[in-house]
Amino acid sequence: MNISLDDDLAKALEELAKRAGKPIESVVAETMREHVEYSRRLIASIEAGLRDADAGRVHSIEEVEAELARRRAARAR
Repeated sequence: MNISLDDDLAKALEELAKRAGKPIESVVAETMREHVEYSRRLIASIEAGLRDADAGRVHSIEEVEAELARRRAARAR
């Protein structure tokens, strides 16, 4: 796979690789793996939230604000 990077990003990756003492290919692969995993978790969380909303498992803004106030008060004790 070949990708094009703008100059600033390429320089940042080169510097990161140099400081880490790793080949740039290793740094790019590690960074991409982390981003893909983050994106997968984010999408799964969004889908779970949508399923909850579709199933009626939602709270009003008033309920959320009341719960936050309760937690703040408990933490202040």
